[in-house]
Amino acid sequence: MNEDYISYEDAQKRDEDLREELNALRKRVQKLTNELKNDGYVFKLEETSNEYLIKIGGRTTHILKAKELPWNSPGKTRMTMEEIIHETVIKTAPREEKRDREGT
Repeated sequence: MNEDYISYEDAQKRDEDLREELNALRKRVQKLTNELKNDGYVFKLEETSNEYLIKIGGRTTHILKAKELPWNSPGKTRMTMEEIIHETVIKTAPREEKRDREGT
């Protein structure tokens, strides 16, 4: 038997696990996005089949979907998707003043 062979049932299980993982990621990213926007950060987050797009002004940052990604930072070599989105937004997105958001 070919060592690379995977049964139909195993393939279905793997696909279902991946869908569940992506749905959980989507929920965590949506929660983070809402928190950042509530804190006054101005940005737009879009999702494609394989990446998130963070749009700030005329600039778009592409982040591939993954559990963790390499990150070039002192003391930390890998970051989760949520950490990367958080760092990108707080370091680059403009922040509205609280009084502007409350309409005063």
